Amino acid sequence: MNPSNPLVAEKRNTSCPLVFLINVDWYFLLHWRERALSARDNGWDVWVITCITDAKFRVEMESLGFNVVDVPISRHSINPLVELKVFRAVARALQSVNPAILHSVTIKPICYSLLINKVSRFPVVLSFPGLGILRSESKVSRCVWWFLRTLLGKKYVNTSVSATFENHDDRSFTQDKGLLFSHSEVVPGAGVNLQRYPLLDQKKEGVEVRVLFASRLLRSKGIAKLVNAVGQLVEEGYPIRLVVAGIADYSHSDGLQESELKIIRSKFYVDWLGQVDDMLPVFEDCDVVCLPTSYGEGIPRVLIEGAACGRPLVATDVPGCRDIINQGKNGFIVPVEDQHSLVDALKILVVDSKLRNDFGIAGRAYVESNFSDQVVVSQVLSLYQRIIMKSI
Repeated sequence: MNPSNPLVAEKRNTSCPLVFLINVDWYFLLHWRERALSARDNGWDVWVITCITDAKFRVEMESLGFNVVDVPISRHSINPLVELKVFRAVARALQSVNPAILHSVTIKPICYSLLINKVSRFPVVLSFPGLGILRSESKVSRCVWWFLRTLLGKKYVNTSVSATFENHDDRSFTQDKGLLFSHSEVVPGAGVNLQRYPLLDQKKEGVEVRVLFASRLLRSKGIAKLVNAVGQLVEEGYPIRLVVAGIADYSHSDGLQESELKIIRSKFYVDWLGQVDDMLPVFEDCDVVCLPTSYGEGIPRVLIEGAACGRPLVATDVPGCRDIINQGKNGFIVPVEDQHSLVDALKILVVDSKLRNDFGIAGRAYVESNFSDQVVVSQVLSLYQRIIMKSI
């Protein structure tokens, strides 16, 4: 604990539960572990209410000092009976814990917590790590926006609901959709541990350039476009290879199926790594990080980590990617669905090792100033502290 922290000083001898409500265990460990650890070290009694997909993840969370509650959240279900069952489980868990703050992450937990907040009224923080499907015009998207406006529109202004977004575009987008919060702010991604992801040397000119794609294997993440772009450059004689470190998500409506992944794996210029737990050796082995996504991103973690390691970036002109890439300074932004521009950007980096190095150094400096875990953690803890001090 930090004895100089007003939260700790006020709450040292009383329980101050902070509950993370999040859809799945591995996502919490990948993106929220550092923030939860810092909260723990600053006097919070941290709880994680999530769907446990593997016993090892529960053991890991408990070994970090977190209290864990398993609830059967289904990320992609729209069955009302299933959702009612999950909602009841979440409500019972929250009633038992009685959180000082409930921090809900991603859209389903956000919807559950807003309903519960109507009765319980404990402070809620809603985190939108990208808007995903909410940027589409699908029937599901329209239904979710109606639900959110019903609970967060002008008629129902709630003074106990705060929100965080990973980029300014998403924050403005929700405001344009009519959502109102007692407080909202932009927190730049999950942050990156600068010691864990150091600045790495670039390879010398003339060596085969390895382009990394690391993401969930969704069609909208653009892997098919990248495979075609790299294939075109290989046919033209450029020394380039594609490295894929991806998590299959077969249950997602946009997820690539095994037959589609098999075709990608069969390409002679593709190195298939599958799911990777430790990304540092992958960044060491690669020269460029590319994410030609059309998905509703927050700020893609692979771009932050890649820039921290001194790797130039190539990504599409969508919210989130624009926040981490300074055009022509640490990477290239290309139009969505523009195969020609993607090929041209990769070609420039393949033939110019000095530019790759310059982009890498600039990207590292940009991450140090804006995306370190210290920056992110400090902002989140300040938000918690402001909320709890208001309620004392």
